[in-house]
Amino acid sequence: MNGVAGLREKARHLLAGAMLAIGLVTAATVAAQPAPDAVSSDPILRIEATAHTAMIRRIATDRENRYAVTVSDDKTARLWSLTDNRLMSVLRVPIGDGNMGKLSAVAMTPDGGTVALGGWTGPTGEDMPIYIFDRASGRLRQRLSGLPDVTSHLVYSADGSLLIAAVGGKNGNRVFDAAHGYKPLPSDIEYGDDSYWADFDRQGNLVTTSYDGFVRLYASGRYGAPIAKIKPPQISRPFSALFSPNGEQIAVGDDASTSVVVLSGKDLAFIRAADTAGISGPEISSVAWSTDGRYLFAGGWGNNFRVRRWENAGAGKHIDIDASNNTVMQLVPLRDGGMLFATADPAFGIIDREGRSNVRQRPGQLDFSGTLRKLRVSDNSDTVEIDAINPSRKFRFTLAARRLDVDPPNDAALKPPVMAASGLDVTNWEDEHRPAINGRPIALHNYERSRSLAIFPDRTSFILGADWNLRRVDREAKQLWEKPVPSVTWAVNITRDGGLVVSAHGDGTIRWWRADDGKELLALSIHPDGKRWIAWTPQGYFDASVGADDLIGWHVNNGLDKKPDFFPVSLFRERFYRPEVIARVLRTRDVEQAVREADEAAGRRTAKAAPITSALPPVVEIAEPPQKTTVRETRLTLIYSARSKPDDPITRVEAQIDGRKVEGAEKVLAATGDTRAGTIAIELPRRDAVVSVIAFNKNGASAPASVQVAWAGRGTEPKPKLYILAVGVDTYKNNSENNKLNLRYPAKDAQDFLKTVKQQAEGLYESVIEAPFPRSGKWTLNEILDGLDWIRKAPTNKDVAVVFISGHGAVTPDRIYRFLPYDYDPDRIERTTVRSIDFQDFLSKVGGKVLVFLDTCYSGDVFPGARGPAQVSLDKFANELAAAENGAVVFASSTGNQLSWEDPKWGNGAFTKALVEGLGGKADARHDGVVRVSALEDYVYGRVKELTDGKQKPMVAKPKMVENFPIVAVSR
Repeated sequence: MNGVAGLREKARHLLAGAMLAIGLVTAATVAAQPAPDAVSSDPILRIEATAHTAMIRRIATDRENRYAVTVSDDKTARLWSLTDNRLMSVLRVPIGDGNMGKLSAVAMTPDGGTVALGGWTGPTGEDMPIYIFDRASGRLRQRLSGLPDVTSHLVYSADGSLLIAAVGGKNGNRVFDAAHGYKPLPSDIEYGDDSYWADFDRQGNLVTTSYDGFVRLYASGRYGAPIAKIKPPQISRPFSALFSPNGEQIAVGDDASTSVVVLSGKDLAFIRAADTAGISGPEISSVAWSTDGRYLFAGGWGNNFRVRRWENAGAGKHIDIDASNNTVMQLVPLRDGGMLFATADPAFGIIDREGRSNVRQRPGQLDFSGTLRKLRVSDNSDTVEIDAINPSRKFRFTLAARRLDVDPPNDAALKPPVMAASGLDVTNWEDEHRPAINGRPIALHNYERSRSLAIFPDRTSFILGADWNLRRVDREAKQLWEKPVPSVTWAVNITRDGGLVVSAHGDGTIRWWRADDGKELLALSIHPDGKRWIAWTPQGYFDASVGADDLIGWHVNNGLDKKPDFFPVSLFRERFYRPEVIARVLRTRDVEQAVREADEAAGRRTAKAAPITSALPPVVEIAEPPQKTTVRETRLTLIYSARSKPDDPITRVEAQIDGRKVEGAEKVLAATGDTRAGTIAIELPRRDAVVSVIAFNKNGASAPASVQVAWAGRGTEPKPKLYILAVGVDTYKNNSENNKLNLRYPAKDAQDFLKTVKQQAEGLYESVIEAPFPRSGKWTLNEILDGLDWIRKAPTNKDVAVVFISGHGAVTPDRIYRFLPYDYDPDRIERTTVRSIDFQDFLSKVGGKVLVFLDTCYSGDVFPGARGPAQVSLDKFANELAAAENGAVVFASSTGNQLSWEDPKWGNGAFTKALVEGLGGKADARHDGVVRVSALEDYVYGRVKELTDGKQKPMVAKPKMVENFPIVAVSR
């Protein structure tokens, strides 16, 4: 069995029930990929949920346990801070179709300075390089080429001078001299089967495993031939093997049984078998020792995904510890006696020295495994519903209404797939390699399993979902079309008219396909929080809820020897945020036609779509200081590098602290050259902060490069001042049709909000200053602009600005969001409204932190006639304000086109009612007398849903650089 097949066989043991085979690609797929020295530079749309969306294969940490690095089948490596559970950065390697880019191995030097990544890292199976990254900056240092198969495991020696790779396909291992440029050292390169593990002891002795049944022991410095080689008793496929801390014993886990044995670290002589009585399931493959050698740990698929811990180095009594909901892939000891674990959920966490587990990061995707019959669609497929496994909730999404519901009541109009019909006898299709139709075999790729089935209404053909492809097959077993899928297809369904296919995948996406030719039309990703969602076409047109337009992005390879770039789709918002296109795609069943119709409705000509690469923003990196820097002086110099395409030169670079632009820390550059490097000096606050650099070219702003700095100097920041602008417009001068525009509560909402914040500000702020402008419900255009100008100028970069806006908002046919002041004139819309760009222009220049509360969503059919503004969507406006270059935290009263509800019994709108309660103390989640951003978000979301019976759902958009800062101190 070669390395590819071996990894696939290992993957077969990952999930109970309808087991997932998250395998690697077939030979047929490999043959269609680029030449070994090439990688496509075409942009690739990828999910980016700030957490893994496919199984975590391996995890590594440094000697001091400051960091953890996880690698996954989702083709990313993620660097985490173990001290505060923060995602610090994402490391990316070149990727391609199929499995190229899937990472299955990671190692970190003991000092935490370097990270090595391996896996399916080449365009073909002939060269699978290892990538060496600088941990602090994320820079790619080196590519180690020449590995003939997938790297399954990487580990550095105790002093960091050696790196070993366990290689698949009977290729043994490869040892590199990390202290001298990773020069290859003599290695044992011929095994009888795949190699999955290697470990050094403190003296440099080496142990490895292989599916050929052997555990091999090598003396320090002599890695070309083993000094001992045995097949351990009770072990048929040794998977992991690790030295005890003193090097005297070696623990071995089996990939084919629940056996765990202990061997001699000197000669591999059998010492003992750990007590695995009571463990159910096929295997306990991953083992580890506590740092003091007292405990032996083991986990895998068996034992209901629990980790067993034995006392007395595996000879004593044991306990079983709940770890996660899926296979335990690796265990790594921590200095304090705890254990780091990584699972296939994907998740990772820590087992403390008392044997208690704590999951630190949960999956970034919904788990659709086991949903075979639970994908339901409406007749026109506009509404889709699925019962997820993890979290165990029902999710329903309606495209036309842009509405996501969690655990809604049952709807008989949503139909499950038809999986049986007379004349179509599909057999051996559920988690099988050899499906058949009426006794005739259906061809799949080698090692591929079929997973899901749906029969067309006319019963002449059916859809077969599999690990790597989606197929339409007729009753004669003829394949009508085949399309690659991003991951295993857990469920499929077909619309009643037979025109569309809907599928649910292992990466948490739901996708729509044209039934006649299999062309993909639309994809949907729902975040596990049940709040955020994003829908997109293969061309990149997208629609997203508030706070969700960073959930996907474009991965752009820069060749095999350079680190790829990643651009969130939010950077292309002006060009590709097209909810009116997304709304038409399923009806037209053609993306280009949907674009033409949307442009025609808006009175625009449809331009020829230019490639993404023709209008890329810059890429910026911070060279100094490194991540997690401790500072004792307020003066800090940032060393940055920025690059862009030669014809789109960088024109400006700016620095930010906690997502806000630093006054004076901006450089306007001559528009020459495609790379820039320089320094920016900034004045730090006397507190912990996130420092960022953003670069600009004619296409817009880059994604920010950020580092954390921890304040350890003398003194603390003085209390900030709080500035408040509260605008509520409920009366309109140019009103008609029996005061149809007038509202009941916006002015009262503004005053109640203002009063609550002022009452709760004592103790947290030096003083509270409110805008010196009218407080009636008749704010004019000029008064609103004056208020925005005041809040722009008044705060310093040490202060906090709060803006509350309540009233009517609208999106006009030109797709510009507008707020309606008292003197709004329906005959002069453009001249008498406050545009979203006006809000951005003022609020982006506020010196301190900015909190914006927007209660300006769609409030009913109040604009009759062709000349009135279109039905409002607040989402784009909120996302624009929260963009890195603007840096505001935005609370929006609802999402999409939902109504804003108000009721006399509340005395407010639902949004303000929840805000006032939360800021009044009910959102003090930690019970420490402080209401913070995240706690207020959670409280307001839940309370508004409760008040409106789920008809209104407030949302929050936050820049990634902004901390979870306190808003008010609760008066007790």
